[in-house]
Amino acid sequence: MSRTVTYVSEKQAIAQRYIDGNASLEELVKETGESEDVIFSWVIKHCRESGIPVPERPVKTVVTLSKKYSSSMEQAIYLVTADGYTTRQAAKKLGVSQKALEDNLKSYFEEVKEEMSEQKAIPRKKIKNFSVRFKKKVVKARLIEGLSL
Repeated sequence: MSRTVTYVSEKQAIAQRYIDGNASLEELVKETGESEDVIFSWVIKHCRESGIPVPERPVKTVVTLSKKYSSSMEQAIYLVTADGYTTRQAAKKLGVSQKALEDNLKSYFEEVKEEMSEQKAIPRKKIKNFSVRFKKKVVKARLIEGLSL
């Protein structure tokens, strides 16, 4: 059930519910029909006006899909993986089969697992650590001799 939030007091109440941990961004999105960005902007504004520390915004999972999914199936997978919908809710919202969505999710998770294992196999470039003494020499030489970094 989405509705339009117009009053400042309503926005502050919604922001306070999020700050207090009484509602997640996903729940507030479903309740108000606003985007996460809009709701979190209310939270930031309310915190600044009230002198409350601004909470960190939760990191959203980035969903990357191969080209084998239809656009409605991509949206359904996104709703389930990133927005916290159940497969039933996502399937109903987008008019796709719940069974097909579950099968595609299984395939998607296998892809993600495969990508993650490939990323672990990539050797990392070693970062050189220079001593403080060496760093001081570089800075001194740069300042005295007018050298570039």
